Amino acid sequence: MFWNKSCNWGVSANKIPSNPFKGMKDLIVIPSNKSKLEITENSGYNSIDPFSEAEAKVILKAFENHHQYCHYKPLVHFLFLTGCRSSEAVSLSWEHISSDLKIITFQDAIVSASGNLIKKRLKNKDVRKFPCNQQLQDLLSSIKPNDKAEGIVFKSLDGKIIRTRVFNALVWNQCTIHGKKYIGLVRQLANDGKIHHYRPQYQTRHTFITCMINAGMEVRYLAQLVGNSPEIIYKYYAGLKPGGFIIPSLDLDV
Repeated sequence: MFWNKSCNWGVSANKIPSNPFKGMKDLIVIPSNKSKLEITENSGYNSIDPFSEAEAKVILKAFENHHQYCHYKPLVHFLFLTGCRSSEAVSLSWEHISSDLKIITFQDAIVSASGNLIKKRLKNKDVRKFPCNQQLQDLLSSIKPNDKAEGIVFKSLDGKIIRTRVFNALVWNQCTIHGKKYIGLVRQLANDGKIHHYRPQYQTRHTFITCMINAGMEVRYLAQLVGNSPEIIYKYYAGLKPGGFIIPSLDLDV
């Protein structure tokens, strides 16, 4: 199921839960063994450590069943199904999706700088088209409010633009605010042994790229889908196929 229809925190929810972070510009993640505030979410950000498909299902199920964060399940599902950057996902508008839900146009990103949200061009400055398979079309259809949908696709609990750093700290990982510690869903899954180990949210992108390589997608096409160069794909991902590449036999017997 792509969306928990019984969820009380969907995009059309009238009641918004109290937000312990209201009025704060940003969050700082702190490790449990230190008292000094410091950012820890970047740990493992660039290292490629994808989730397995089984782990992805566990994560999606956890979001679906959570009384509050089920609101974010479509976003997380979208990240797994497209491999897009989180800054691209939170910037996506319905105007960037074709009316038949078959093509997504990624053209900008929203990032946070000094507590302010800034919309900018994509990392490689190229608009890219992403063809939606049936899974993705079903997901978008399940959350599309009406035939003339407009505005941001994925919103925060209070209907605003999602601050990815807040989402990653509060919902995904863990953080402490006003002396109270909050454990995010994925961090809790790792603590409970329901996934192998904790990984940052950006690994949803690495998961998609790795799965596509393992499924045999040509690197030049994959690079176009995710906004990387083929050289980057080959350099960082091509060796991740389980067992490595097998040199095929040649018919040279005489």
